[in-house]
Amino acid sequence: MRISGRSKSVGGASPLTGAARSSSQDKVDSLAASVLPRNDDVELSDSSREVDKAKSLLSAMPDTRMEKVQEIKPLVENGSYQIASGRVAKKMVDSALRESVNVRKQKR
Repeated sequence: MRISGRSKSVGGASPLTGAARSSSQDKVDSLAASVLPRNDDVELSDSSREVDKAKSLLSAMPDTRMEKVQEIKPLVENGSYQIASGRVAKKMVDSALRESVNVRKQKR
């Protein structure tokens, strides 16, 4: 598709070219230099550093604890693996309570 006979102006303004463009750009650069800081400094809090450290330690850990798998696998295969349902239920409730407390602390 080809469109001809149209100017490249937008809203009646013609585009800046040549010397006019560099002069306008120089003004913008000069204004930006006087208003904007020259150097940006970022300082991380101690808690942020601890979170970053924890993330890197967790990413280095395997997703599967192979020693636990090797311990349980034969028990499952021969049908002698017993699930301590009471312990599982207690851990689920404890986890839900901890999460609930953390959510309430964050809302304050």
